[in-house]
Amino acid sequence: DLPFAELIWNDQVKNHFWLPLDTRITMDVFYERLHPDDREATRRAVEDSNQNKRHYDIVYRTTNPADPSQIKFIRAVGWTDFDEKGEPKRFDGLTLDITQDRLAQSELQTAKTLAESASVAKSEFLANMSHEIRTPLGAILGFIDLLKANEATNEEKALYFDTIARNGSALRQIVDDILDLAKVESGKLEIEEIPVAFYSTLQETVQLLQERAKQKGIYLLLNIDDSVPSQLRTDPTRVRQVVLNLVGNAVKFTVEGGVKVRVRAENPDRGRVKIIIVVEDTGIGIDPEKRKRLFSPFAQADNSTTRRYGGTGLGLALSQRLAKALGGTIEIQEQSSPGATFAFAFEAGESVEAPKLETRKKGPPASVASFADLRILIVDDSPDNRALVSRVLAKTGASIEQASNGREAVEQALSNDFSLILMDVQMPEMDGYDATRALRSRHYMKPIVALSAHAMKEDAARSLAAGCDAHLTKPISQTDLFDAIAKLTKRLT
Repeated sequence: DLPFAELIWNDQVKNHFWLPLDTRITMDVFYERLHPDDREATRRAVEDSNQNKRHYDIVYRTTNPADPSQIKFIRAVGWTDFDEKGEPKRFDGLTLDITQDRLAQSELQTAKTLAESASVAKSEFLANMSHEIRTPLGAILGFIDLLKANEATNEEKALYFDTIARNGSALRQIVDDILDLAKVESGKLEIEEIPVAFYSTLQETVQLLQERAKQKGIYLLLNIDDSVPSQLRTDPTRVRQVVLNLVGNAVKFTVEGGVKVRVRAENPDRGRVKIIIVVEDTGIGIDPEKRKRLFSPFAQADNSTTRRYGGTGLGLALSQRLAKALGGTIEIQEQSSPGATFAFAFEAGESVEAPKLETRKKGPPASVASFADLRILIVDDSPDNRALVSRVLAKTGASIEQASNGREAVEQALSNDFSLILMDVQMPEMDGYDATRALRSRHYMKPIVALSAHAMKEDAARSLAAGCDAHLTKPISQTDLFDAIAKLTKRLT
């Protein structure tokens, strides 16, 4: 032990050690205020300095006895003065509170670690997304080549077209998931609350996955408890989206056994009802250590899962955020048997109002034959898009003309008598917004329909603000296109 009975500290050093200013300082007091993990190393440094007649320069932590979670980082420099006989006569030292520096270093290290993790996640995501996009794209291009060879039978052609359509839908789903996730993250996703035939919504949603389950030889069961109201007020599109993802995942990761979907309600007497949808499977299960990754965008439990089962890793992240937007949650429940169990809970309003039935027919409107007297200008910088829309409308008998940018569109529209303009919004020279504004400023009153690959709600609002009468999102549905034309040209019957 050092032979110093008492230490003389100024007020600042006492503050470093959380000590009242009138405290009598001894070596015991000094060590007591050190963090337990730093005491022995500090003791050795001080004693080594005294024995070997050299200074020490160390960093230790001091703790507040009233709240041990409060810590200061102290840099201490000390040395011993000796008399002519070599005996220690005085110990001097300096202390500096470097807590803020250490916190800043910790924050920088945390940021560095997060950045490195994000970089790895980005690389994994890009590799996975490339696979998920190229897989259906490869099928589409491959079957198109087979069709171009013109050697297929009618039966084979039907199969090829079905395959192309199925893979095209898969590509569109990937894009839709990315856009929906972007909407949620930016706070721009709007949730509606409308009357819903809830039983039918659940049954139709689960039915969409029955064929996939049947092909795998597993069961897919839906049980709706009597506590669940048949009519609710909620957003059916978002509820269906979450259920499809959870049940779709359960089917994908189950090889034997099957999937059970159980639905129940709580607190049905307050005008609001809590719906709990539990999806339980007998699949591969989820490692507890990997569960925290599941709800991160672009992540799955691990890369081996991605390689074996596919998927973008967007689904659960999006579903969790949609659940939150619906006022609910998604949780992974513990279960003793193999497999995984997810519980999706959300609040909905009880409804006595019957949902409006969807009466629109799938396909062209009944009055499509009346398009024969229409003259339509198609504006798009993509020759392929112009050719596609032209061929679609050619079947209706409409007269078609084309323009490749907004400037041409303005010139043609002002010098010809068109019934309607289909206006792409993103084009060189003059885009569709400026072209529409230019036409409206010259009192052009004929209908203008925006055609755009921009699918956000604000994109539609921007089109309408520029003067368009409607906004359709690419890839364009023939039904939506025909309906819009029929409505705006008063061809609906």
